[in-house]
Amino acid sequence: MASAGGGPVRAARRRQAALAYLFLTPALLFFAVFLVLPLLFAVLLAQSRWAGFDVGAV
Repeated sequence: MASAGGGPVRAARRRQAALAYLFLTPALLFFAVFLVLPLLFAVLLAQSRWAGFDVGAV
């Protein structure tokens, strides 16, 4: 019969997974800030209407 808490093996795996996520966090933040966000901003700009430097609109 299995114990209710999962035992020391489950706790060790949970610590190992938490440590892996801790080491992945800087890389994921770098990826998000320098790749995903500019890509989303470029798509947003591509969908907008911009008349250029039209003096008459000012």
